Amino acid sequence: MASDKTTPQKTGKKQNGKSKKVGGAEPEEFVVEKVLDPRVLEYFLKWRRFTDADNTWEPEENLDCPELIEAFLNSQKAGKEKDGTKRKSLSDSVMIANQRRKEMQLMNQEALQTAVEN
Repeated sequence: MASDKTTPQKTGKKQNGKSKKVGGAEPEEFVVEKVLDPRVLEYFLKWRRFTDADNTWEPEENLDCPELIEAFLNSQKAGKEKDGTKRKSLSDSVMIANQRRKEMQLMNQEALQTAVEN
């Protein structure tokens, strides 16, 4: 027979610090329903005096080029208003960037391992 209690998901839990234990009862537990958006904002950068093969994704906090970021955001906004087409959301772009970074890290590890073996 099925239990009346639900099993907490392992995707993340938050303990409610405001609840008090009453008679040894555990504090209220909040379970994540879904992830809505990442917090890390990254930009795909072209480095001066380097080829396109050297372009990298960098988190905003590592950058010191606010005028280039502002120009980029303005151009994205102007393009969206001009053609009226729906562009990928920022969260989609970040997820794609993270996937590409992981793929590049894997390729670099494989290349390094091949170099060490030879």
